[in-house]
Amino acid sequence: MKAKPAIVIVVALFVVVLAGFVMHRHRASSLKEVYFVLDPKTPEGLTLIRPAHFVPPDLRGNYAQEFTNSAGKRTVYMAGRGATVPEMISAAYQFSRARIIFPPDMPTNRFDYLVTVPDKQHEQLQAMIRERWGYTAHPDKREIEVLSMRVVRPDAPALRVSTNTVQRYARGRLSRYNVSILIWPTENRLQQPVVNDTHLTNYYDFNWNFMLRDRASIDRMLDNIGLALEPRRQELNVLVVEKAP
Repeated sequence: MKAKPAIVIVVALFVVVLAGFVMHRHRASSLKEVYFVLDPKTPEGLTLIRPAHFVPPDLRGNYAQEFTNSAGKRTVYMAGRGATVPEMISAAYQFSRARIIFPPDMPTNRFDYLVTVPDKQHEQLQAMIRERWGYTAHPDKREIEVLSMRVVRPDAPALRVSTNTVQRYARGRLSRYNVSILIWPTENRLQQPVVNDTHLTNYYDFNWNFMLRDRASIDRMLDNIGLALEPRRQELNVLVVEKAP
C-alpha cells in the first residue's frame, strides 16, 4: 500500500514529460523551413533563434522582406539562415561587419533566426542576442585602418561618362552607374572599411563581378576601371560590441 503514491507520482511525471515532448515536437514540425526564406505565409509574431539547419553556403546570411500584415500595415520581417553571431549583430544594429569591433572568443556556431513582429524588429533581434549571449553594443568613433578607393587612371575607358539613359546590370556589365555602388560590396567582401575618395559624381559603364571575394580579383576589376585601393588610417563611426558582466 505504501508503494502506490510513488507509482502515481512516477506515472504523473511520465505524462508531463510525454506531453512536453509532444508539444515540443508539434512546435518544431509547425516551424516550416520555408518561413526562413520569408515566404508570404510566414506567421506573424515569431521571435526565435535556433541552431542552424543545413543551409548551403551560398544561401547563408541575413534577409529582410516587406509584407502587409493582418492589420493591413506594411511591415518588415527579418530572417537569418546559417548566420554567425557577428552577422546577426550586424543585422540587428544595421552596421557593416567591417565597421564593428567584436570582443575575442565570439561563438563560431551558425544559427537561424526569425523576427516577424509588426515593429521595432531590429530592437527585438538586439534583445534576443543580449538575452542569449549577453552581447550589447554602442557606436563610437575610432581611428582605424581603412581602404581608400581612389582614381589612378582618370583616362581609363571605363571612366568615360555614360551615354546610356537607363541603369542596367546584366552579365557582369553595369550601365549608367556611379562608382559609389562598389563601396559596400567591396567592403563586405574584404571585411575592411572602404571609403570613397574618387570624387567621381558622373555615371559610367563598366564590368564588375559581385561574386568575387578575393583581394587579387577585386584589385584587377578596379584596375580595369582606373581605380585602386590604398590603405590609410581614418577616424570612422564604428560599433563596439561588449559582453555584459
